[in-house]
Amino acid sequence: MRNINSPNSFKTCYIAAVKEELGLLKHKRKNKRKIKPPPHLRWAIEEALKRKPDAKYKEIQKLAFAILKEKERKELPFFGSLGKVNESLLKEIINNKELAYED
Repeated sequence: MRNINSPNSFKTCYIAAVKEELGLLKHKRKNKRKIKPPPHLRWAIEEALKRKPDAKYKEIQKLAFAILKEKERKELPFFGSLGKVNESLLKEIINNKELAYED
């Protein structure tokens, strides 16, 4: 997955496809959409539309980008001698009495 560094990564065709699936577009297309939104962006667009369903496309792009960055901040991995470890596993290792060494 590529790094998302801009709200413009949420293309308007992705937003339109999600809006159509959620029934938020006034006019439906006669032809099927050729471009589908990727799953790693779809959830952020859906969340942005839930928070602000009547927003314009640029507003949805900015809100979806903020939602994505907010989630990334919450899930920052720990890089240490063990490699990439999630926070709950790290706490479990720290609190494990069997791994403690005493002099």
